[in-house]
Amino acid sequence: MNRSVGAVIAGCAAAVMLHGCGGGGGGGSSSTCLNKQVDLVSQSVQGSTTGSLTATLDIKGLPPQIAKLLEAPIPVSVDGDFDLKFDLEQFNVRLDTTDNLELKAVIPIKATVDEKIIFDASKKELVLDSKITVDAVKPMNIANCSVLTINDIPPVENITEFFKTLKTAMQAETECKGNDGTYDDWRTKALPDPISKLVTASADFHMDKDYLWHEIDLNLQKVDVEGPIPLPPLPVVGNLTINSVKANGNTKVDVKASSKGGPSATDLDYTKLTDKCTKLPPMDFEDVVRFLSEHRMKARIMGLLMAVVANDVSETVVV
Repeated sequence: MNRSVGAVIAGCAAAVMLHGCGGGGGGGSSSTCLNKQVDLVSQSVQGSTTGSLTATLDIKGLPPQIAKLLEAPIPVSVDGDFDLKFDLEQFNVRLDTTDNLELKAVIPIKATVDEKIIFDASKKELVLDSKITVDAVKPMNIANCSVLTINDIPPVENITEFFKTLKTAMQAETECKGNDGTYDDWRTKALPDPISKLVTASADFHMDKDYLWHEIDLNLQKVDVEGPIPLPPLPVVGNLTINSVKANGNTKVDVKASSKGGPSATDLDYTKLTDKCTKLPPMDFEDVVRFLSEHRMKARIMGLLMAVVANDVSETVVV
């Protein structure tokens, strides 16, 4: 169960890298890094992501004309912004992301996925707030905010001890690729759980001497997720189920600013959100890990599907 706590924290941070899928690596002008080993510290990071991916979706319940559009792999361009704040003393996280997905079709359609994730260990709460918008001949949008109470989070001192073990394991899987005079380039051999269960990838972290992030390059070999995973009702098409998701591509995460310190009390107050949040029944931590992973994946797949539906409607109107 302590391992699940670390997985959620690692998952929130790694989620920034997974706006799209994958990217190049680094390598500096010096053969040695400023620091002797990689480390993670509390910080606030703002930046942007750019990339593209090709997705193959097996979705049950689609109308025949929409299902036909998904028979071939779907090329999608991805760009977005993020604001990530994480605290490795109290183990709190606030992540705000905006993903712009453009479906490369006969009539290009864009979908925007806005998402906020708040993890407050002291209150045993995980907040997931998402809004999906598609601007087309027939505009579509879906918004949802859920608050989960977590049953079995251990005391902070127990999480701290476990995190030390997790960090030691991460350091063993990470090697120095060099330094460009300012930033160390650290390359991981694999991503942490639970992300590693969904994707095959490694990552380059460019960090300064204080371990503040500067750039992240994700080298993705594949995304391969098997369902069944139910989706919330979608406009026009209704209830759907994900049978499988396969994808590959590239993404680069650029950091515009980073500073020491994690989220404030205001950042962790979900009542400040513009959307009204619904409290869900308490969950065990193992269920929360799964819920968080599926939530992020479903939001982006729903954005793609809404773009496909909007594209079909637009073509009909044009014809």
